[in-house]
Amino acid sequence: MPTYPTPEKGGGELRLAPRLVEAMRAALDAALPEEGCGLLFGRGQRVERVVPIQNAQHSPVHFRLEPQAQLAAMQEADEQGLELLAIYHSHPRGPEHPSVTDIEEAAYPQAAYLIWWQDVARRWQVELFWLEGLEDPGAPRGYRLGRLLVDAEGEAPPA
Repeated sequence: MPTYPTPEKGGGELRLAPRLVEAMRAALDAALPEEGCGLLFGRGQRVERVVPIQNAQHSPVHFRLEPQAQLAAMQEADEQGLELLAIYHSHPRGPEHPSVTDIEEAAYPQAAYLIWWQDVARRWQVELFWLEGLEDPGAPRGYRLGRLLVDAEGEAPPA
């Protein structure tokens, strides 16, 4: 049975290579003015693959992964022995944290959530969040900040 890097298991961070950060940035730029979205797969706390997926809602303020592409990506990752580590999407107009809708519609308690937004200079910024209360329908939902480490040296994501 796979183990996931959840905060409760001491894994409040994910690691990924700079090329994967750039792949997400490029996909988000291509999706503008809509929210861009996708999935991150890997092993343990190490992201090995980024899969951009079309926003089925075609909206600048909401996202939903295109279902067929999501299923295909998850099946392919499973065949490769990779686990779903995170879901990413952008907030081109903010906020810099999960929205109420993000929290209410979250469906993968084992996955981290990366939220991208543009600062005042229109540069992409990113934060990693762990959503809470997803496994228990009666529990209050919320989020806590995680840590995103770029490359093995643990550099902060480039601004």
